[in-house]
Amino acid sequence: GCLTILNEIIADFDELLGQPAFLEVEKIKTIGSTYMACVGLSPVQKVGTRHHHSASLFIPSICKTLKNYL
Repeated sequence: GCLTILNEIIADFDELLGQPAFLEVEKIKTIGSTYMACVGLSPVQKVGTRHHHSASLFIPSICKTLKNYL
């Protein structure tokens, strides 16, 4: 049902975060159907702008993941 699909989507998002391109993206939590992630919280990440690049790549990646469920 719906909860199974939601769990699969969240697992897919978590799997994305394991990719080298998204090492600067940090999952904060999931609440219901809300998936919260951020970049730039770590002092090490704030040194450069790589976290901006990671965020700009992560957003279309999660959209592509969602399209797999349509």
